[in-house]
Amino acid sequence: MKSPLNTPRHITSQILLAVLVPVVILTCIITAYYAYSRYQEIEHTQVQMGKVTTSYLAQAAELGCLRRRFARTARPGRCHPESRSRQ
Repeated sequence: MKSPLNTPRHITSQILLAVLVPVVILTCIITAYYAYSRYQEIEHTQVQMGKVTTSYLAQAAELGCLRRRFARTARPGRCHPESRSRQ
C-alpha cells in the first residue's frame, strides 16, 4: 500500500512549494530594495529642486527690495540736497 506522503500529487506540491517560497521571498526583498532606493532618489531630487527654487525666490525678493529702496531714494528732493533748494 502506498503512503499518502509519497503520492505523486503530494510530491508535486512539495516541489512546487520548495520552488515558489524562495522566489516569492526574493521577489519581496528585491521589490522592497528598489522601492526604498527610488524613494531616496526622489527625496534627494525634491530637496535639490527646493534649494534651486528658494535661491530663485531669494534673488527675486532681493531685487524687489532693492528696487523699492532705490525708488524711494530716487524721488526728487530726497537724494540730492541741491534738488531741495531748487523747489
